[in-house]
Amino acid sequence: MTLAKHQTKTVITALSIMILTISMITPNLAENAYATHCTSHCYAHAYRTTYNDGNKVTIIVPSISSPCTSFAVTPNWVVFNSAATDWVEVGIGKGALGSCYASETIYTYGKINGVGGWGTHGTATVGSSITFSADDSTTDQTWVIKQGTSTLRTFSSTTYSTGYGDTGVEITADSNTIASTDISNISYYSGGWNLWLGSVSFPTPSTGMWRVVCTSQNYYHMHAGTGSTVIC
Repeated sequence: MTLAKHQTKTVITALSIMILTISMITPNLAENAYATHCTSHCYAHAYRTTYNDGNKVTIIVPSISSPCTSFAVTPNWVVFNSAATDWVEVGIGKGALGSCYASETIYTYGKINGVGGWGTHGTATVGSSITFSADDSTTDQTWVIKQGTSTLRTFSSTTYSTGYGDTGVEITADSNTIASTDISNISYYSGGWNLWLGSVSFPTPSTGMWRVVCTSQNYYHMHAGTGSTVIC
């Protein structure tokens, strides 16, 4: 091996290490993980394949374990386009939700046409039941995120009046496990709130994660999480 070849190989090896390191520490947005289900983010989720005016879920707040270098969340999403590059969400999270949060925290997040960001709305008690919704029931392209009947946040859009509902759990690959998450009364808005009864897709969860549908052939009650599965 000549010196020139040795130097070239050394440079390429160093460059490869730099690229690998950057890929491990750079946040991976939700749209990238939808296709792979576990690159820097991992998912166990389900989504309704038809576009509607909103999505609503009831979540029993899980005990979440996540360091400040990562996060774990139980989201209710409305995703606006097939590439999943624009969406709004609300749920329970812990860890790096913009800043670091050490307790189970109610959060919102959105990105519409590149505009959005995190919002937090107080802590949540483990074991309590919270209903979250995100809808444009007035069909005026203003998406309203609520906890129960209380508005947490609104996102204005000149592009989207409908989206598809999506719910489950999400963790960054370096996060610790999230506890069993009970998600029920999963509903979409179309002239009123309707339970998920069909047109639902269940992408295969990534390794170490699981999802159990709890209501036979209907899809309005499920468990999701990491570790060992539970019986409904």
